[in-house]
Amino acid sequence: MDQVNDLLARLEKVEERARELDLAFAWQASRAAPAGPAVELAGLQAQADAHTLALAALRDELHTAREEHARQLATLQAALDAARAKLPGMIAAAKNEAAPDRQDAVRRQVAFMHKRLREQFDATVEEHTAARTKVLQTELVQGESALVAIQKQAAANDARLKELQATFADLALEAARIPERRAAEERSRLKTWRAPALAVAVLLLGLVAWQASKRMGGLAAGAPPSDAVLLDQAGEAAVRKDYARAESLYREVLKRNPSQEEALRGLGNSLMLDSEAVLHTLPPP
Repeated sequence: MDQVNDLLARLEKVEERARELDLAFAWQASRAAPAGPAVELAGLQAQADAHTLALAALRDELHTAREEHARQLATLQAALDAARAKLPGMIAAAKNEAAPDRQDAVRRQVAFMHKRLREQFDATVEEHTAARTKVLQTELVQGESALVAIQKQAAANDARLKELQATFADLALEAARIPERRAAEERSRLKTWRAPALAVAVLLLGLVAWQASKRMGGLAAGAPPSDAVLLDQAGEAAVRKDYARAESLYREVLKRNPSQEEALRGLGNSLMLDSEAVLHTLPPP
């Protein structure tokens, strides 16, 4: 009976450990974990529930075995009581038969039978309980290892989530700075081109003033304009898209100097551009 009680105490400790593991599984399941660990955690929870049911069944078996053992002890006790009741008669018979050692032999035989039955029953219960306890402890250790692995995976997922959140914050900050950078680049570009543009404008104004003064000087002298003046006037007419005026001026220069290359090129360009302008004015076919 003491061994059976000790086995029951050990099983109660195993059951308490299973309940603690169930609480750990429930806590882990309440967290936001990835789909894979959640399925694995559900499987472990099912295994823990099965272990709890197995422990309850084993406990019921032990209680039933203890009750059966009690009944056998009661039967043996009844047999002993019956043997004790018969013992005086057996002793008297033994005395009458002159066999005083028969009483001790009967007592030894009854005690041996009682001890043998008790040892067989205790050995069976011990073996069965030890095997079941070992299996359950192994499964509980495996469940704890799986729970630790899931907790590590969850911690790694949390760290990865924090990294992604930090990356998204950096990207948002960088996107917010893009308009400011573009405005700064635009201001820098304007500063870069402002000085050359002013210089070009001053040069153009000086060139126009020089050409006007040159033209006015030629008119005041009453002399015909030079080839250079005519070429400048033809170029200005071409810029204004007055190709007829440019053609006339180039032809005038070629009358004076038929081999003048600039006049020949300008006349060809004016004729080509004038023909393209005429073609653009025609209605589509």
